[in-house]
Amino acid sequence: MNPKHLSQVEETYFEHFKFAMWAGLVMLLLGIVSIIHAIFPFLFSRTPDKIFKYFQEKSNDRITRVNETLKRKNIE
Repeated sequence: MNPKHLSQVEETYFEHFKFAMWAGLVMLLLGIVSIIHAIFPFLFSRTPDKIFKYFQEKSNDRITRVNETLKRKNIE
């Protein structure tokens, strides 16, 4: 547990909530679509790849920003 997490990453509660909720929902969607595709390969043939790529692109921006913030503050 880290009670200083929000201040360390320089986010408000709402900013953090918004990203975390978005990430959770995208991963949940990816999981459901991937399971359906695993059972019925002819359904959603490229959709899991597209969802994952979308998640990666959006997440990388935040990861870069947070890592730069933590590095500037000498926090690992």
